[in-house]
Amino acid sequence: MWSVKDLKPYLLHDKKFIRDYAAFYIAQFRPTDSDLLSLVIEGVERFGAVNQLHVLRHAFWYPIAAAHVPQLVEILNETTDDDVALAINWILAETPAEAFAAHDELLRGSRNVAPWAIQRLKNREQLSHLKLSGAELWAELQELASICNQADAIPQEIEAGADAILLTELAKHNFPTSDEITQQLRDSTAFGSWLDMFLMDLAGRRRLSSAAPEIVRRLAIGHELVTQRAAFALGQIGEVSAVHAIQSQYRDLPITSRPAFIAGLQQIRLPQTETALLALLNEESDLTLKQNICNGLCILGSKVGIDQVLKEVENQGEDGWGVNTLLVPMAVIHGVELPNAEEKISGLETYLAQQEEQRLTMRRFDGPHSSAMLKARMATPSKLKAPAMVDTIRRESGKVGRNDPCSCGSGKKYKKCCGN
Repeated sequence: MWSVKDLKPYLLHDKKFIRDYAAFYIAQFRPTDSDLLSLVIEGVERFGAVNQLHVLRHAFWYPIAAAHVPQLVEILNETTDDDVALAINWILAETPAEAFAAHDELLRGSRNVAPWAIQRLKNREQLSHLKLSGAELWAELQELASICNQADAIPQEIEAGADAILLTELAKHNFPTSDEITQQLRDSTAFGSWLDMFLMDLAGRRRLSSAAPEIVRRLAIGHELVTQRAAFALGQIGEVSAVHAIQSQYRDLPITSRPAFIAGLQQIRLPQTETALLALLNEESDLTLKQNICNGLCILGSKVGIDQVLKEVENQGEDGWGVNTLLVPMAVIHGVELPNAEEKISGLETYLAQQEEQRLTMRRFDGPHSSAMLKARMATPSKLKAPAMVDTIRRESGKVGRNDPCSCGSGKKYKKCCGN
């Protein structure tokens, strides 16, 4: 396994599939290095924005500094690709309040910066000006959870980023305390409720090792959104006890629950995770779950797992698996020579070119500027109320279409991600 520092240089690798893998791998760490986005922007200048699309999508998780804003706006103003524009808007929407204030006029003056991104920035800026206490932020989050629990689908407040804004601020405070968060997770009987998911998020942001066993329990409920948030939180905490808990419980789980536990494991970047996945791979008999475990080893960048993954590819056949999108770049970066390496690299590059052609064909079919998120319009609040911040986050347009890019920034279609 690598650190962020190890893979930084690969963000400018000549091979696109290497850049894509490096960007994805680094994003799993939710990094704090502001130089990463500088490398991404340099990559756009060197290879073109379209060839950096997947890198830009993962760069949503990279810290953005004030100096990046005008560079990103320039790229945004020059692109004619809706998916590139959407990816850049998601990055810009994460601009810190101070950087937004420094480039307020530039961002508002660009017709290509989406209104929903501006709205998100304004909400973050207004919240920072209120300087709410931890108790007040916690009250806001509880009210937001109540509103979300009454919604039939992904609530508009979540699409607008209200939870991320509040959780980012609340994580800076010691309210609720670490013990209180863990106890609330332990006592909760409402797994999958929005407050329960917010508590997992908060535990992850504070890296509360005491909460890890409670979050592992949530993986078993089989809800995709809960699985995503639980796995993300476990990855942030990075607790070895969670690895052992998942491995010990996995054997007694029904097949339908096992993918969630694999998803949780592959987010925890520890040597013990690699050992656990290899053990589960040897024990597992279901072919689909074996593929999931192999993908998990590739996501972790497991050098010792390469031989095992190759063995499974040989046993099951490569057709339709798609493991090469992870295995090939991982092996190249490790310097491991795969059997028929040139053929595998050529096949992967052909596959990626076909995927790109399909994307462009869909865009031509949909028509220009068809992305629902790019057309989204949010009402401008007349006043930010305290403490009810969620009242300021509203949307005028309809919900995201099932075939549109998911608003979580995963790069998947909505129906294949949070809309599932």
